[in-house]
Amino acid sequence: MYLYLFGIESLRMYDLIGVAGYAILIAFYIFHRNAYFVSIPTETKPNSSHWPLVLLLTVQVVAYTFAGERIGPLVGRSTEFFGYVTISAVGMVLTALVLGFSPLRWLDRTVPLHLTLAATLKMSCFCGGCCYGQPWAYGWFNHRNGQTEFPIQLVESMAYVLLLFLLRRYRGREGQRFALFLAGYAAVRFVVQFFRADVAVFTPFHWMSAVFFGIGAVMWVVCRALELRTDR
Repeated sequence: MYLYLFGIESLRMYDLIGVAGYAILIAFYIFHRNAYFVSIPTETKPNSSHWPLVLLLTVQVVAYTFAGERIGPLVGRSTEFFGYVTISAVGMVLTALVLGFSPLRWLDRTVPLHLTLAATLKMSCFCGGCCYGQPWAYGWFNHRNGQTEFPIQLVESMAYVLLLFLLRRYRGREGQRFALFLAGYAAVRFVVQFFRADVAVFTPFHWMSAVFFGIGAVMWVVCRALELRTDR
């Protein structure tokens, strides 16, 4: 693991990668702004008026900064990605309704961002030596606890990359891609928890993962049953 950038203790890799999440978030919406605002009248498109994009970015930045801290303590963590996803989704739905767009379509478009952030932030866990795996003679040396261990953080990060690849190719009704993201992300987190060595085998976090998996599954079924289609 690599705790510090260039060995400088004031430059913790965990913090630096976390801050890099802001750059990923901002770049994502800047480069995809036309996909979000394609139906806005010409005079109010982001190219001529930036307020819709600013509103969207504000929602995401606030969610990324504070949401995880609200749910994290419930599962014995300082932050929790489920918190970010929850508040981000609520904010996206409200923003879409205010601007007159389909909330489900906007939720679907957040999937690549969420999975990219999830994979990136898990790399911060790898560098920081937290969320570590079982001792393994052929693994990486964790400077945080002084043992060689299986890099379960890298496996989890790769799982999110694979899920991103699969969901980008998925074509379904509006809202179903986001539903599959919730279910898939929760399933990965549930399974990976059994291979971590820093926490008990079964924790309240498993219940949280199970709840989000259920929400995703129900949402997918509802979207399919209602055959929600919009013209926007």
